[in-house]
Amino acid sequence: MVNLKFKLRCVMCLCLAFSLIFSINSFAAEDKILCVVGDDLITQKDLNEFLALAALSLSDQYSNKNDLDKEMEEIKKDALNQLIEEKLIIHEAKRQKLTVNEKQVQARIEEISSQFPAPQGFEKALVLDGLTLNEVKRKIKEQLLMREAIEENVRSKVFVHPQEVTNYYNNHSAEFDEPEKANVDSIFISTENSLSEAQKKVREVENLLRKGEDFPSVASQSSEAPSLGIVMRGQLKREIEEAIFNLKIGEFSKPIRTEKGFFVFKLLEIIPPQKRPLSAVQNEVYRSVYSQKFQARYNDWLKTIKKDVYCLIK
Repeated sequence: MVNLKFKLRCVMCLCLAFSLIFSINSFAAEDKILCVVGDDLITQKDLNEFLALAALSLSDQYSNKNDLDKEMEEIKKDALNQLIEEKLIIHEAKRQKLTVNEKQVQARIEEISSQFPAPQGFEKALVLDGLTLNEVKRKIKEQLLMREAIEENVRSKVFVHPQEVTNYYNNHSAEFDEPEKANVDSIFISTENSLSEAQKKVREVENLLRKGEDFPSVASQSSEAPSLGIVMRGQLKREIEEAIFNLKIGEFSKPIRTEKGFFVFKLLEIIPPQKRPLSAVQNEVYRSVYSQKFQARYNDWLKTIKKDVYCLIK
């Protein structure tokens, strides 16, 4: 499962884009203040907006509303902390006098506006959302400032030594073990049009194979899908996996019924479990080590800048 903090950071980066299609009310004096960070306030409105944008950005990943609701419950637990982090990083970026190139801001504006069918569409969206172009530019500038601050204080200071990659590989060998594999030839008969016709056809296939007909020849004449090829344990449904891995080399299976049709398998080869060599997974290992070091430095940096900024949770 993707790390929750990573999800939340992704949500914050998406907030600007979604704000152009999500209605945002203007600031109201009666908004409840949740937190004070330096000279900035975080209100209930800010939190509600963040959660609404999070739900919108994640909705295309969850067809089931219950699954989306569960994910949102997890996000709600840390949403305020994430908003506080954003304010802290922006405050630190300004303290360090980091700047954002106006050309970058303009490029981002053009990127967003290009998603609308015409310039008027972008302008209408701003009006409907109660936003001005200057407000959008400010939001973009804040996101770019955050990126600059993280680059300057965290990312640029994370270095992974080759020995660390080797050590991680040796200490986490189970992560790089590949399970047993099977190389199989297969024949597939679809039941989509007619179950009775499919049953008749699969019986003919079985009779031909029992008579000693060559499996590839029968497959080329009868199969309605390409051969399955190499599969590994845990990749297929239990009944199919059992049928394949219980075969002897050169043996073919009885017809196996699935949701979409019948399969007949012939086992060509069993490939024993093996450990992927470091040369094959070096980039993957590097990313794991880098991610851990980045997260550790990021957390330490946040603790440091938090000490220097007045932060009060109401």
